[in-house]
Amino acid sequence: MRGAACRIRQDSCTIRQDFASAAPNTSTMKSDADTQELLARLTAQFLRRTPSDGETTTIVPGLTLMRLSGPTVVQRGMLKPSFCVVAQGEKIGQAGADTTIRYSAGQFLASSINMPVAGQVLHASKARPYLAAVFELCPADVLSVLADAKIQVDATAPCCPATFVGTADARLLDVVLRSVSSLDDEREARFFAPLLRRELIYRLVTGPSAFAVAQSALQSRPDDGVGRAVEWIKTHFAQPLVIDELAKHVNMSTSSLHHKFKATVMMGPLQYQKRLRLEEARRLLLSGLADATRAAFDVGYESPSQFIREYRRLFGTSPMRDVKRMRDGARTAHLG
Repeated sequence: MRGAACRIRQDSCTIRQDFASAAPNTSTMKSDADTQELLARLTAQFLRRTPSDGETTTIVPGLTLMRLSGPTVVQRGMLKPSFCVVAQGEKIGQAGADTTIRYSAGQFLASSINMPVAGQVLHASKARPYLAAVFELCPADVLSVLADAKIQVDATAPCCPATFVGTADARLLDVVLRSVSSLDDEREARFFAPLLRRELIYRLVTGPSAFAVAQSALQSRPDDGVGRAVEWIKTHFAQPLVIDELAKHVNMSTSSLHHKFKATVMMGPLQYQKRLRLEEARRLLLSGLADATRAAFDVGYESPSQFIREYRRLFGTSPMRDVKRMRDGARTAHLG
């Protein structure tokens, strides 16, 4: 399909995938200029509100600002359901088993489930630090906006990844800018935060990445299908996992569960359980609540030696050396 680009459109209040010819126009050029202006204003706001590297927790629950003044080492962990928009700098990482993700200024990383990821800042310096805003969002928030706006999702569409990169258009960046700017006044920030969050979601489900945002929220619902399977594994990760029993629990066939789970989570159920176990073991070790043997048993391993092998395979070194490395101050970044 030469000269065509995948596009999202909203027809008859239904979000669907479509293909249309890509033809530049003056409105697109104006939009690009608006986007660059908004990114510059966002950068100025971030620099003023992040006096040092790391995470800056704001007075608005669920809104965190990030600043990093140089490239970082790879950081592994679980990405919470969230929306992270970059104002300056670039990151590269991996979501699921082996899906590469790369995003920079004017782009965002979104996830509708707790997703195993790895990431590192590529381009950043003291003069031009990596700057980003992270908004916690859950599928219920997105589904609520879809319902209130009377926007339907094409139920016949195939599953799409629950974690993905998108482009932030000018309307979306404007909401982010107003959210950050409101932090000057605590009462104003707290009052407008719920309204701005809903507007943010509305811009996401009516913008260039509408299909991915809406579809990932729909298929990640904790009360149905893959979303229900994800929730069960998160709650019972230390227990033995039998795929046939999990499929019955979520009212799916075993083959359908495998196919849809991998399409959504970008890894199989057993891989997802293993990542949850190893991430929790790492948390226990780092907090000093357990040694390697105790952590192995606590997260469901029957063999400490198997635990150590799988821990080394994921994190690149033994559990105790990994903890020492992290405590010694290895430079890391937020997963968003």
